[in-house]
Amino acid sequence: VSQTITRGGPRTQIAIPAQGMIEFRDALTDLLEEFGIDDGGFKGDLPEGRYMRVDNKNFYFDIGQNNRGIYMRISE
Repeated sequence: VSQTITRGGPRTQIAIPAQGMIEFRDALTDLLEEFGIDDGGFKGDLPEGRYMRVDNKNFYFDIGQNNRGIYMRISE
């Protein structure tokens, strides 16, 4: 998983603990099943952000939209 610290800044790697990968996958799958549609677009209101704690790490999943489309921001 990569992240950008500042606009246009370098990408760095973050680690997701192995014991949290199934929960991480399930959270992404739930978002896609609930809010995604087959053609890759989205109709309606964007979903609320979600939060997941794995060991001593907190992960936040926020959905946003700009002129390039809809995206998910994952932050720690």
